Amino acid sequence: MFTRDRRWLAIGAMAATLVAPWLVLQLAPATEFGQSICPHKMLTGFPCPGCGITRSIMSLYRGDVGGSLAYHAFGIPLVLACATGIALLATELATGRTFSRALLFDRRIAGALALILGGYHVARLCQFLASHDLDSILRESIWR
Repeated sequence: MFTRDRRWLAIGAMAATLVAPWLVLQLAPATEFGQSICPHKMLTGFPCPGCGITRSIMSLYRGDVGGSLAYHAFGIPLVLACATGIALLATELATGRTFSRALLFDRRIAGALALILGGYHVARLCQFLASHDLDSILRESIWR
């Protein structure tokens, strides 16, 4: 179970996940999504399983649900999960009660989500390889 301090830490982490893309949009609203800053993509030229989630959230904040899903299908579920987590933990802090979080800590659910993300990543890699040649992959890395 979470201690009081860990609840605050978890709320802060989830809030940062939601606020960081919003801040980027506020600081550079006209900026198009250019070169990735993902260390994995910069080194290899290939996207990692999380590549595109920030852009997905930024598109969602702009009101572009289709663009959000195009960047990464897990962006919208991540926003919903963070908002739900913040609400749950804040309610626990306010009431002093611990609510049933069996679903949040179920290993089978976590394993299923990991398999879904892995399958999604493999499908994205196949699509990426089909639409990029070696030169374009190198241009997306530091080895250009």
